[in-house]
Amino acid sequence: MSHIFQVSYRQKDLRYAGAGMERDVYHIASSPGLLAKVVKPGKGEADLACFREFRAYRNAGWPVAPIPKLYGTQVTEFGKAQIVDAILSPDGELGPTLYEVAESGALTERHLMDLNAFVDAVYRLRLTAFRFAPQNVVFGTRFSDRRSGFFIVDGFGDRQRFSRKELFARKRSRYLDDAMRRIEMRIGLPWDPMARTFSNVK
Repeated sequence: MSHIFQVSYRQKDLRYAGAGMERDVYHIASSPGLLAKVVKPGKGEADLACFREFRAYRNAGWPVAPIPKLYGTQVTEFGKAQIVDAILSPDGELGPTLYEVAESGALTERHLMDLNAFVDAVYRLRLTAFRFAPQNVVFGTRFSDRRSGFFIVDGFGDRQRFSRKELFARKRSRYLDDAMRRIEMRIGLPWDPMARTFSNVK
């Protein structure tokens, strides 16, 4: 038996914003503070991918965790999508990634303070994702609660969900240590593994 789903968002309702590894991202015309993350064709069964991402968001612990809020799943003309917060810059556009901030040479002490607050939350909540990378960490204001800072917006949910179980705490800490060292190499910002902070000191 075939299932017919009502399409909530048609092509005219969506404006392309970019792409992650597993999803294409669209602005929603009627809701400027929200994004539709559509599972790419050929990236696995859409229902399963959406369920895994829903589980990842649920386990992460919004709003304490530095992630967007997940509002649910909708059907678009492009496929099934998760509806999530946009992380916005002051002009209302999507905020820059950590990689873009570092590459532009515009990284300020405010950025550094917020980056270290992000890192502290990641370790404190023992969040893990299959790909912590500076391209997946965005600076701006989270639409749902107007909280500002850095947020991880991609690279989790499909292959390795967020988890806070104590059994693997040590393993996750080692994973995060490695992830921060990779970020250090990508953006050139010194990482202190003992203090678990980034600094501007070369």
